Amino acid sequence: GDSDDDGGRPPESFDGYKLRDLLLSKWGKPLDVDLQRRPPRSVYCTIMPVAYGSRKCRHATELEYLMHLQGIVEILDKYGNLELFLAFIRTTNRT
Repeated sequence: GDSDDDGGRPPESFDGYKLRDLLLSKWGKPLDVDLQRRPPRSVYCTIMPVAYGSRKCRHATELEYLMHLQGIVEILDKYGNLELFLAFIRTTNRT
């Protein structure tokens, strides 16, 4: 909307911070996103809990986590799948 602090930029301004906020608003906790290529032309997405510094978490800090989410956003955007992914996150009933 016009009252947001994004300066009225188009949806391309979606970034790692906004992805984190979307995941938080949907599930109430930070969640990690992992994309894995599957032959021949598909991608499998895993969404999992984040526990900074634990052996199960690949991110030692929130900054590393945010940088990873930024990379996810850029990859999805590059291949034209960002809006589809965001729509899935917003509408899924998975808990």
